[in-house]
Order: sequence, then C-alpha cells, then structure tokens
Amino acid sequence: MILFFLFLFSLPAQAALYEVPVAEEGLKPYAIFTLPNFSSSQGEKFEVSYDMPMELVGEKMTVKFAGPIVDGVLPKVLKGSHGEMTCLEGLEFRCEVSYYGLSIDFSAVLAYVDSLDLPMEQFQGILQVAARFGGDQVGIVSFRRE
Repeated sequence: MILFFLFLFSLPAQAALYEVPVAEEGLKPYAIFTLPNFSSSQGEKFEVSYDMPMELVGEKMTVKFAGPIVDGVLPKVLKGSHGEMTCLEGLEFRCEVSYYGLSIDFSAVLAYVDSLDLPMEQFQGILQVAARFGGDQVGIVSFRRE
C-alpha cells in the first residue's frame, strides 16, 4: 500500500492509477496500472474519463462517468454507460468502480501483454490479474485534481 501512495504522489496532477483488488500479496505489484488519457473536469457536472488499461481489456476502450454538482458539492456517485463509480475525496480522489459487462477479449489481452516483452514472473502476474478482472469487473481509480 505504501508503494501505491508513493507512486500516486509522484505522478503529474492529472495522472491517475487503476488498481485491481487482489487478495494475494504476490499479485499486488502487478495489479496497479497508470491510466492513459485520464481527465477530470467540472462545470455543471463532475466528469471523469480514461482509457482502460490494455493489460486488462486487450484493446483501446474509453470509459466516462459523470454526476451533477449540487450547491458546489461534488457528487460521490458518478455514472456512465460502462458502469458506476463511488468516490471519496481526501488528499486524492479514490473511486471504487463497478463495470457493467465490459467486453474483454482475453486473446487480445494475451497478445498485448506478450508484446511488452516482460520478465516471465511479471508476464504471468499481469495475466493472473487480468483473468481476475475479467471475472469480477471492479477496480479502484485514484487521482489528484488540479
């Protein structure tokens, strides 16, 4: 967990991390991913958008969530066509995300992870995390707002 927070606070302001919850200590280092193309914005709504980690879904997939801002208070629950995120705000936002049946092509996941030319232990760890994610499509998104 300490590694996670050190990594989070070393990121630029609009960078974000994605974590797949895993119980096995040995898989935790392979269950944290940087989210490409992450953005958050607020106007009448608070909006979050990011590309899912290719290691989990195998192809480019952008997800978006939004919720209304009422009386200047950011919403705790954001919804989108791919699922719902429940957020807590502290030093950073920490949002638990539940997806609604994302389409995952495990052969594309395997091909992508194989293309990264990783050491065997890391390769196997990421594939185990991806398999768990495919069976239980939940995760945690953490980010700092500008």
